[in-house]
Amino acid sequence: MSVSIDLPRYVSTREMADALLAEQHVPDALDDERVVLIAKHLVSATGSFIEQLLSRLEDRGAREVVVFGAPAILRSHVNLLTTRNQWANVRLATDADLAAL
Repeated sequence: MSVSIDLPRYVSTREMADALLAEQHVPDALDDERVVLIAKHLVSATGSFIEQLLSRLEDRGAREVVVFGAPAILRSHVNLLTTRNQWANVRLATDADLAAL
């Protein structure tokens, strides 16, 4: 099973990450679930928002975070964070992931 989170067009602060989780009713305990970030409408994102969001998902027990429809700015943040090995369970969607939708 998975939990989906739709990212809005503009995201910028750590507080916005916390508010997004509340607004979209993301459970406090994800119990090893896969989280799907849907970023098809995203235009602009800051590293602090992405870092906070991923940190909160990890704290809640997400098994994996898969990012769909990521624009260049989000791909850049995700690649940077995973390169630093901060979040090894975060990845960009593959063709197989897209086919499974």
